[in-house]
Amino acid sequence: MPDVERFATGLKDTEKRAREQRAAAERRAADKKAAAQARADAAAALAVARRELDAAIAAVRSAKGAAAADANARWRAAKAKVIELETGQAPSWASSSAASASDDDDDGEAAAADDVDGGAVSGSDAGGDAASD
Repeated sequence: MPDVERFATGLKDTEKRAREQRAAAERRAADKKAAAQARADAAAALAVARRELDAAIAAVRSAKGAAAADANARWRAAKAKVIELETGQAPSWASSSAASASDDDDDGEAAAADDVDGGAVSGSDAGGDAASD
């Protein structure tokens, strides 16, 4: 093979490697940007969920009568959402409490009496009362 052809082949190979390296660098940069955006989105979602939890805690503290059952269900849903966003997994009690919350329509007063004591959610729900979350 003449020297000119070898030089041309080498030049083409070098250009191909440079293109591949640029493409790989662009993919890494795009992946890094996407990961940063995902982290920012997760942080924003967690902040919203924590605000909703704070509002639900306030609602539980001020709820009276039949409204207490609704407030407690709202607290459970908000707490489950925060736990899921923090850990990546929904708490095991969240799926069962969602089903029982829909059943509470018939006996909401009894469920409220079981779950709410003096405006605070009982400690049996998530390892502590609503005020400590």
